Amino acid sequence: MKISAYIYPLFALALMAGCSKETPVYSVGDADNEILVKAGISEGADRSVVTKAGSEDSHSSHVAFTGGTRLSLQVSGRWTGHDPETVVSTTVGTVATASGSHNAVSIDPDIYWDDFGTADPANASTGRAEGLSIYGVAVNGVSTAAVINDFSALAWNLAADQSTGWSAKDLLVSNNVRPEGADGSYKFSQKNDGKLLEFRHQMSKITFRLIANDGFETSSAVGSTARKFASVPQVVLTSNVGTSASVDEWPFLSGSVNVTDGSVSAQGDRSKVTMRTMSTTDATYTVIKDALVVPGSCFGSADTDIIARIDADGNIYYVSAEKIRAKMLSLDSSTDFRTEAGKNYVITVIVNKTRIDVTATVLDWTDVVAEEVEPVIDVNASYGDGGAPAEFSAFSFYRSIALDSGYSADNTGNANGFFAAESVVSNPSAPGAEWVFSPVLHWPSHDIHYQMRGVWPLTVTDADDVTSPKVETSVHDTKEYQVIKVGNAMYQQGTFPSDLMVARPDVAADVECSNPDHSHKYLFSDGVCATEGTVNLEFAYMMSKVEVVLSTTEGSDKVNLSGAKVEVTNVFTSGEIKLGDRAAFTSGSVSDYMLNPVAGSAEKRLDAIVPQELTYTTPRAESNVRFRITIFNADGTKDIYHADVAPIRKNGSTELVAPEGRWESGVHYIYNLKLSKTKIDAVATVTDWVKAVADEEIWF
Repeated sequence: MKISAYIYPLFALALMAGCSKETPVYSVGDADNEILVKAGISEGADRSVVTKAGSEDSHSSHVAFTGGTRLSLQVSGRWTGHDPETVVSTTVGTVATASGSHNAVSIDPDIYWDDFGTADPANASTGRAEGLSIYGVAVNGVSTAAVINDFSALAWNLAADQSTGWSAKDLLVSNNVRPEGADGSYKFSQKNDGKLLEFRHQMSKITFRLIANDGFETSSAVGSTARKFASVPQVVLTSNVGTSASVDEWPFLSGSVNVTDGSVSAQGDRSKVTMRTMSTTDATYTVIKDALVVPGSCFGSADTDIIARIDADGNIYYVSAEKIRAKMLSLDSSTDFRTEAGKNYVITVIVNKTRIDVTATVLDWTDVVAEEVEPVIDVNASYGDGGAPAEFSAFSFYRSIALDSGYSADNTGNANGFFAAESVVSNPSAPGAEWVFSPVLHWPSHDIHYQMRGVWPLTVTDADDVTSPKVETSVHDTKEYQVIKVGNAMYQQGTFPSDLMVARPDVAADVECSNPDHSHKYLFSDGVCATEGTVNLEFAYMMSKVEVVLSTTEGSDKVNLSGAKVEVTNVFTSGEIKLGDRAAFTSGSVSDYMLNPVAGSAEKRLDAIVPQELTYTTPRAESNVRFRITIFNADGTKDIYHADVAPIRKNGSTELVAPEGRWESGVHYIYNLKLSKTKIDAVATVTDWVKAVADEEIWF
């Protein structure tokens, strides 16, 4: 960023040197013997390098010094026959109150033209022809002048923390009055008109112009569509992420200034720099920040290198060198991307809070049916890759800073206590297309950690709606949880509660967040923070799917399956799914539950069952969870068959079908029950619902 202002002081300077007490041979009147010099500060658009085309500020007018500013001056000339012929005088000037765009200056000690032999006609071939060279050093508004022993090697340093201002280090240098200068030296013949000294900034200036955009609050003070920051952002010039110091910082804070030619050498003390706030009331830019760096500071070695960190309302943003390097290259094809003296490098940053964007795919379950095996139920497990349910085109999105409750706490929906989703994530396009939030959600802070949950089918807050899931509060073990209430029901694909799915980020329990700007936390237990990368939302089916397939022999023991009633005894018919860890609770008391026939089939029963324990004490105990099949005979009699569920093992194995002694969420159990007049043969299989995975992309 180039410094848009360079110094061009216009001051009427009476340089009156301490002359010899002896009267010169060639003397002139006191008025004619004064060395008259003018100086002023000139601001020009040609001194700016900005990252937005056409946005250069135009400052072509001159401005004066602040009254009382002290100047360090060096005046030199050539005096024929004098020993030495080069005459050098140093003095200090004090500027008076501004008069228009310039200041008058009083000098102590005074300097006269004839102190340099210019009034001597014998000096015409040298001193009069070459005139005077004048070098000046100042800091506008500073009333103490620097002691300068060598105008060709002035040591200068800047502060790393410039948040309270940098004006006391804004070095101004004048070196245009010299034989090789653009305006030439100051000659005796010009003594009555004076000479213009141009004071210019010797440091490089960096300006950041911040515009609050998407995700920040609307500011009524500047129009209904304008945005504002809750507090003034902090901007730090740095090459590193977070508190890291692994990369050399790019700003130089010290160097040696050669006032005579304006060059800077021996740059050192590279450090990050905290910028000051220059404006929060600009009509175009929400906040303007600036800082000084020593010329020669390089904007990275590549376009992707970091040059600044912005902390805006708790969000951390990193600015790369790409835009400013591109602008510098467009102005000078030979640039080495180093800052130059007297230039202001202006970078405009439109700050958006990080959006939460989603892409998702869904895999349906695949059923694997076991062969008939006597006398136990045979079980196999398999994950399939069936296509996504056609209905899976949108899901409800919840988030909380706690695991068990607080999900979308600000979106309670209505007074009946059901929590509305914070956003609906939809994918109306083809598979693989980007998922879209409505409304769009943002990270309010870079260090906040969120538990994120997706629910499908879409949740509702309508108490009368019994066909859709609702999020509400329930108490277990004296602790409040947010839950979705479920109950046993005939299985219907793509409906609630049959295919209820809840998603949470798919991360391992021991994975920590990688954001370097705050203490690390575990993503699984503490939640996901706004870090660059991909967060996978893993959908899992919440109900158990229990299927019974009846069959019979073809001989004299054949059973008439028409009208058979299939029940599960001693089961819970209602329960709750925790939104936090997706665990299932049962509720109410146990009873007998009749499985629902599959339409068009006398043999099949298929239901969604609340995940639960398979109670078992001793074989055939009345309290066991059992299958009970009632066969209605033609003569009006009934045959009843029982089979304890919990002890069922895999064929030829000692491993239980349900090793934890319960029906689990997302598992499809298929029981093949072959009936005869004298016995029941049970063969079964089990298959998991395939995970439904949503890839969620989050950017800062």
